[in-house]
Amino acid sequence: MDTPATRLDPSRIAAALERGEFRLLFQPRVRLDSGHVEGAEVLLRWRPDENTLLAPGVFMAELEQSGAVKEVDRWAVTQAIAPLPLSVNVSDALLGDPGFEADVREALASSTVEPRLLELEVSQRAALAEPGRLVPTLQALREYGVRILLDRFGPDQGSPGGLDRPPVHGIKIAPSALEDIAERPEAAAAMRRIVGYGRTFGLHVIAVGVDTPAQYGRIFAERCDAFQGNLFSPAVDAEAFAALVRGGRRFESGTLSAIDGARTVLLVDDEPNVLTALKRLLRPEGYRLITAKDGPAGLAALAENNVDLVISDQRMPGMSGVEFLTRVKALRPETVRMVLSGYTELESITNAINEGAIAKFLTKPWDDEQLRATVAEALRVKALGDENRRLAAALETSKLDLEAANARLERLLERKDREAARNGELLALVQEVVQQVPWPVMCVDPDHQVTLANLAAADAFSPEGSLLGEALESCLGDGVGPWLESGAHQRYSVDHGGATFDLERRDLRDFAARGTLIVAHRREAP
Repeated sequence: MDTPATRLDPSRIAAALERGEFRLLFQPRVRLDSGHVEGAEVLLRWRPDENTLLAPGVFMAELEQSGAVKEVDRWAVTQAIAPLPLSVNVSDALLGDPGFEADVREALASSTVEPRLLELEVSQRAALAEPGRLVPTLQALREYGVRILLDRFGPDQGSPGGLDRPPVHGIKIAPSALEDIAERPEAAAAMRRIVGYGRTFGLHVIAVGVDTPAQYGRIFAERCDAFQGNLFSPAVDAEAFAALVRGGRRFESGTLSAIDGARTVLLVDDEPNVLTALKRLLRPEGYRLITAKDGPAGLAALAENNVDLVISDQRMPGMSGVEFLTRVKALRPETVRMVLSGYTELESITNAINEGAIAKFLTKPWDDEQLRATVAEALRVKALGDENRRLAAALETSKLDLEAANARLERLLERKDREAARNGELLALVQEVVQQVPWPVMCVDPDHQVTLANLAAADAFSPEGSLLGEALESCLGDGVGPWLESGAHQRYSVDHGGATFDLERRDLRDFAARGTLIVAHRREAP
């Protein structure tokens, strides 16, 4: 458990890194579409003694003042390289360090981990040199394949819509955006704007601090991509996280299990006999039925469940049906809303219908067949809308996967181009070195055709023309052929142009098609 503490000595914090007192915890991140763990956020903790575990809020200010924050951050980033996605917060100070990029590249290069599995969480203010352009360090790491996440998006940060197309891979919604989200329509609207922003640009949207079923229900309704929070797991040490991943643990919830199951209908009425009658009527249709006795109870049920359709009584104590369904519209605009009343309060109900808060007005007593048909048709239309949204989300995911694949291919091609350029430069250097060697050097293929001859060889054995393509025997005599065929490594002497040369051979084993390397040594006159 994290333990609070008073202000601490900065020099003591700076030395803690050398003593190995800093620890990393891992909070799992879960995909909403499957419930499976997709990665984790790496969280820094400091254990100055066996009985104390400090969160960054306690010591981070001192860490920054001491100047050790860059070293601690650099250590955390290099420790966050693993064979599954791990995200780690990067301080503003480290982003400005010119050596940070090289450290990350070196750490990745020394491992077998793909760069895309490392995610750096940065603030919008620190990450963007100007709208739409990352600071140079992050831009270089992004091009290398590291994923960049903008951290702490929330209603207090203002609308992110000022950015044209953010050069990042995802956004993390701040825990403050989830506070009282089930009760406050304005919080739900702010969440909707942030998620919509991410959807517009194909970003991976992650909700942070999901601790209650109501918060989960909200982010599920808004179709976030992933979440982390105590509802699934608190931050754990590396051993516990590895065990969690190995065990294939997944998030189970009524909301998640209902994705491919029965449609969910919420019935709200202050009269128990009416709720009983509605349940008896609709249960044979295979719907998942939830009941609530009034508006506040209905909102609580709405927050914790993926509700497809709501049928609410109009006259209820404390909150009328129209008021309740107006709140439902603000919180869950995709949920179908119907009001049921034995009273003809036409003005309020007509206004609600005109404003879109109510899709259908049903009267008491109702006609069973008509009510069943009305509910079935509404859920059919809702299912079509859900499928359209699912396909759109799948298309966005496919687009992101394609972009990631293209980026990896581009990086591979760039690396191959660099290797080809380096190899070309190396080949040119080797050729130049061979040409400048003061002894005659030649290569012959298995048919004894000359495939390479340096300047000294041309001067010694063919001053009037080129040796390339010539048979070695035509230059050095027929006796050189049997020497080559024999495979013998003793020297062979030939007379040419009034001089005697001792020929030395080396078989080119890695390039068998090129045959043999021959070096000629001119004997000095006695």
